[in-house]
Amino acid sequence: MRKPIELKVATTSRSWRRRVVVGGLIGSVAVGGGLAFTSAARGSAPYDKRTDTASLEPLTGDQLAAAQQRSAQYPKDFEDFLARRDVWIKNFAASGVDVSTLPVAQLNSDDVPGAPTLDAAVRQATFVLDGDVTDLHFTGAGTIVTMKVRQAVKGNPGDVINFIMPGGPEMGTTANSSGVLAVDASVPYLFKGTHAIVLLDGHVQNGKSTLDVQPDSGSYVIHNGYVTPAPHNQFGSRVRGVSDNELIASMRAAALAQG
Repeated sequence: MRKPIELKVATTSRSWRRRVVVGGLIGSVAVGGGLAFTSAARGSAPYDKRTDTASLEPLTGDQLAAAQQRSAQYPKDFEDFLARRDVWIKNFAASGVDVSTLPVAQLNSDDVPGAPTLDAAVRQATFVLDGDVTDLHFTGAGTIVTMKVRQAVKGNPGDVINFIMPGGPEMGTTANSSGVLAVDASVPYLFKGTHAIVLLDGHVQNGKSTLDVQPDSGSYVIHNGYVTPAPHNQFGSRVRGVSDNELIASMRAAALAQG
C-alpha cells in the first residue's frame, strides 16, 4: 500500500476547510508549474526560533533589498500560481480520470476536535442524512459532493443535496505530474458511489449559505451495511462496526430528543 504524503497545515479554526488548499493546504509555492510540498513527518522536532541563530542576525543591505524584492513579487507569483492551479483542476475534471487512482496526500491538520458524543454531534448538525454520492465537482475550495438522499434523519433537504467536503485533486510536484488527491483525515473522502451517513453543519460566508461535513464526527461510510467512522471520531469505538440501521436509529432518537 502506498504510504500517504503528509502535509502539515497549522490551523486555529474550522473555517479553513472551506478554503482547503488556497494558501493553506501545504504551505505551498509554485515551482515549475506544480506544487512544492512542505512535508512534516510525525515525530520530527518542531522549529524553534531560539535555536536558529541565523534568524537572530540582522540582514545586510543587500539581503534586506533581496528580501523586500521577494516580498513585493510574492502576491503576483501566488496569483499566477492560483490561476494555473484552477486551470489544472478544470482540465483534470474534464479528463475523466478517476480521482481514486491518484496517490494520496494527507493533510495533517491541527484543529479543534469534533463533537464529543453522538448526541452532541446530532444537536450541532443542520442536517443528518443517509445517502449515496452521485457526483463530485472539484474546485479550488474543496470538493462539492452531490448526494442522493435515502432518508433524512434530521432536517428536510429534499431528494438531492450538495455539500462541501475538504480536499480533492491537486497538482503534483512537477508540471507533468498526474497530481495527488489531497484528503483530510477528519472527513474521509467520499468517492462517487459511496454510501454514507453525513452530519452537515450550515454556515454563512460572504452572504452565501454553505453546508460542510462536520469534522471528525460527521462522516460514516457504510460498507456491506456496517459503519466506519472517521479515524479521530471521539466516540468512534462505540459506533464502529454497528449496522447502518442501528446508527440511524440512535441518531433519530437524538434528533427527536432535541425537539
